[in-house]
Order: sequence, then structure tokens, then C-alpha cells
Amino acid sequence: MLRMSLVLMLIASVSGGALAYAHRVTGPAIERALRQAKEQALARVLPGADRFEDRTDAYRDHLGDPRFAAVREVWEGFSGGQSRGSVVVAAPTGYGGPITVLVGVTPEGTISGVEVISAPGETPGLGSRVKDAPFLEQFRGQAGRVKAHAISGATISSRAVIGGVQAALDLVAAGRR
Repeated sequence: MLRMSLVLMLIASVSGGALAYAHRVTGPAIERALRQAKEQALARVLPGADRFEDRTDAYRDHLGDPRFAAVREVWEGFSGGQSRGSVVVAAPTGYGGPITVLVGVTPEGTISGVEVISAPGETPGLGSRVKDAPFLEQFRGQAGRVKAHAISGATISSRAVIGGVQAALDLVAAGRR
């Protein structure tokens, strides 16, 4: 019994050590890849920006407002030291849970792009269609009140995205005042 316990303890120690080593070796590479993927997504919704700075703290006073409850982060995009606009990361609640949306807003207050980067709980073939270009392209160039068509059969999911886009526009406008 003692021998079996010692063998089990040795196996658990070696396994734990191997996992810790693997995490230490691969952790930085994974972090870099995630950061790169995020920056590429930010650049897709705010064309022309090649560098992004987190501005979430600058919007803290506004984030307490229930209208902006879905907002998670705010980034400012730059090119050559000049601001190209903002990217708001929102996570409104869809049919199956949070839908993570990136909304690019130009300095003039118009939408430069919208991308759904995560909608894990949405029904495949229905709610997951909020990721499709035809739905997302309808937002480009809009300002003020968003006018968008919901997806038939995915009303809850598409209305969540529309609400997230509107919250992003409203937050950026509120931050300019």
C-alpha cells in the first residue's frame, strides 16, 4: 500500500512538473499570438490604424451607465501618431450567451467596421449568422441611430449585435463631449 502511494505521488509530481514547464515555455508564445490576433482584428474594423492603445480607463465614468453595460474595452487606433478612431469591444447577451463584437468608429463618429469575434452559444446556422459579412456590412458608414435588419430566425442574436453596435457608437460620442 505504501509503495503504491509513493509511485502514485511520484507520477503526479513528474506530471505536474512537466505541465508547469510546458506552460512556462509555451505561455509567452501563446500570449504573443493572442495579442497579435487581437491587434489584427482591431485593424480590420479600423482600417488605416497600425497601432492601438487601451483607452478603457478614459471611459470609466461612462461605463457605469446601464446603456454601456455590454462594453468591455475601448481602444484608440493610431497611424503615424495621428488618431484614426476608436474600437469598442462589446459583449451583448445573445440567445446563447455573450456575443463579442468589435466596432470601429472613425473620428467623425461613423462606423468603419464591425466584426463578431466570438458567439459560442449561438445556434449553428441561425444565430451564428451574425458573423456573416452581409449582416455586418449593413453597419458600415452609419452614425447616430443604427438602422439594421435583424436576421430572420435569429432575432435575439442579431438584436444583441445591433444593441452592441449602438452602445459602441453612443459611448464614443459620449466620450467626445
